[in-house]
Amino acid sequence: MYDIKENRTIIRAALTKSANNIEALLSSELSDIKSDEIEVTLEQLSKQFKQLKACVNDDKIIKLRPIVDSNGLIRAKTNAAYRDDTNDFRFLIILPSDYTVVKLLIMNDHIDLLHASTSMLMSHLREKYCIIKARKTVRNYIRPCVKCQRFTSKRCDANPGILPNDRSISDQLRKRFRSENLEQLCHQSVKNRQIKPLKVREIVLSEDVNKKRTFWDLARIEKLIPGRDGQIRLDVIKTANSEFLRTVQRLFHLERDSPVLSVAQLQL
Repeated sequence: MYDIKENRTIIRAALTKSANNIEALLSSELSDIKSDEIEVTLEQLSKQFKQLKACVNDDKIIKLRPIVDSNGLIRAKTNAAYRDDTNDFRFLIILPSDYTVVKLLIMNDHIDLLHASTSMLMSHLREKYCIIKARKTVRNYIRPCVKCQRFTSKRCDANPGILPNDRSISDQLRKRFRSENLEQLCHQSVKNRQIKPLKVREIVLSEDVNKKRTFWDLARIEKLIPGRDGQIRLDVIKTANSEFLRTVQRLFHLERDSPVLSVAQLQL
């Protein structure tokens, strides 16, 4: 009995030691990878920083009170420069808005913060970086995020239809309506709205009044059904489990096409 307990203790100790060794090895490797990535990023940003240095006299850069540190990075001297805080917080790194590394940085923090909004993401980035045109840049980069579009996408719309002639009303009521109301209807002002048309194989969000928006199904448009006036108001959509008709007003744009992937593969 005691031998079994001793063997279990020895095995447990060996596993704990191995786990600690692996953790230490992984941490050292990750630190090396992180330093390598930083070096590569700095090399890639060198050209952009040179352009920024050439534009130091620009009004947008001058307002940030730029300084160049020992590593050649352009930093903004903030009002918290004399605060007892980290150097990155007191002197923010100035970054251009139209560079791939900046986009990857924004998207990485966006995912780490569980798809935070523009304001929250900007507050997090401003602890280390000063991005030119920050709000516009952050908004444009996180806009294509599919998970965020499930909650921010707008309802699809269609142009109002023309009244058909086969209405089941009596002739007397038709004449009265023509003389009293139809004239006002003809002169009714119609808002000039820009309606984005739907396309075949476009991925949309299908509204379900019995479910919360989080649980709405993703669908792919299989066919567009035009009316007599040529306007699209009815579509054939395909979800992961079925295919059915759906009016345009019950669909939400996601700005995604699916030439290869199926709807089941895109379920979140």
